[in-house]
Amino acid sequence: MTSSTGNPQPIPLPLAGNGPLTPKPPPWRATSSRCVYENPWSQVMEEELQGPQGEAGLYAYFAPVDCVLIVPLWQESGLWFTALVEQWRQPIRAQTWELPCGRLEPGESVLAAARRELAEECGLQAGRWQQGGDWQHSDARVAGNIALLAAWDCQSIADKPPGDGSEIDLQAFRLPLQAAWSAVGQGRLRQCASIAAIAWALDLVYRDGHSAEAGASPA
Repeated sequence: MTSSTGNPQPIPLPLAGNGPLTPKPPPWRATSSRCVYENPWSQVMEEELQGPQGEAGLYAYFAPVDCVLIVPLWQESGLWFTALVEQWRQPIRAQTWELPCGRLEPGESVLAAARRELAEECGLQAGRWQQGGDWQHSDARVAGNIALLAAWDCQSIADKPPGDGSEIDLQAFRLPLQAAWSAVGQGRLRQCASIAAIAWALDLVYRDGHSAEAGASPA
């Protein structure tokens, strides 16, 4: 937008604040909720809703599933490396590249789940861990959180534990962290959570010119 004098004018949108989102009353109220589908891995919930003017609505979503998402990190010849896993994803009928990820077992801590998934999917163990906070799945369709962790100073383990039987085709690969980011632009890495996590890891490694040693904290 430009004024009559040719100077750019501010776009008339309110400026975002730096604090947390302002709590607001929900515009829809659930009048009923039921599980309409269930298997050993998933539950689909359906809710009947009522809007502020009495209008009726219907919404379906996956019941809460909490997961861990891990960015393995280590150095080889002065380069930072990471690990990706390749596996078949039935909904899109294709092989994908992703970071190691998995759900928390009942009663399992985030760190215990991260250690287990890193070992099962990549055959690696971390020298130390750094938590990056909780992310959301597709917040329109899935309840639950993704706990993000950086696994620093990874090393191979002698005996890789068996994983989930549904992951029989899963194969882990190592590659430079920068190459993983380049794979995003090449269309080879397309999974959104993995893309965001690699961007976070690049910021950790290269922020302000400091090494990852300075950015990591023991756990």
